[in-house]
Amino acid sequence: MPHTRVSRALADVRRQLRTGKTRGKRPRPLSPEEIQALQQNLLVLDAEMTRLARERILARIHRSTQRVVAVPVVSVSRAPREIGCGSP
Repeated sequence: MPHTRVSRALADVRRQLRTGKTRGKRPRPLSPEEIQALQQNLLVLDAEMTRLARERILARIHRSTQRVVAVPVVSVSRAPREIGCGSP
């Protein structure tokens, strides 16, 4: 499954918090305000990922319950005869 925009952003935020540095060619240490903002962003992105996962699950359930199963219709106008029972 390809990475979504949200999952990539979440991975970036987690990496920045883990390393304590910014992303880019010349990373610099994060300030306390930036760390706090990233922690808030982490909560928002995590909630969005949870919401998207729930939507995928519900869509999969909806698709599986909406399938139409072709059941052959059997005529019951005549009862089948048992073999070897008396006259026809």
